[in-house]
Amino acid sequence: MYGKAKGIFLLNKYLPDLYPYSKIQIISSIEEWNKIKNKLPERVTTRTDTKIGDYRNVRISGTSGKKEDIPLELEEVKKQNPDGVLLLLNTKSPTYHDMKMMEDLMLVSILMRI
Repeated sequence: MYGKAKGIFLLNKYLPDLYPYSKIQIISSIEEWNKIKNKLPERVTTRTDTKIGDYRNVRISGTSGKKEDIPLELEEVKKQNPDGVLLLLNTKSPTYHDMKMMEDLMLVSILMRI
């Protein structure tokens, strides 16, 4: 299991109303990318990730969100950590309910500090 991915899955399990993604895919190779690239929209949010317990951080700065840049991002991940992966996150559009819930949570957070 990968660290960031696990956190994202736990968010969906325990706070599904706050879950901002419609789909998450984990790729670790160009071959995996080639199998799914035609099923994705032109803009995809990406995050780097490593296995839980692997403390070799992987960072990419200045990602574009463009689908055509994902192979380059994956290549950069693999240079830093051969076991690193790229998370592909399709975000869902927030509904009025989502926005209202976020406002309520922000208000509660502010009140707890007082």
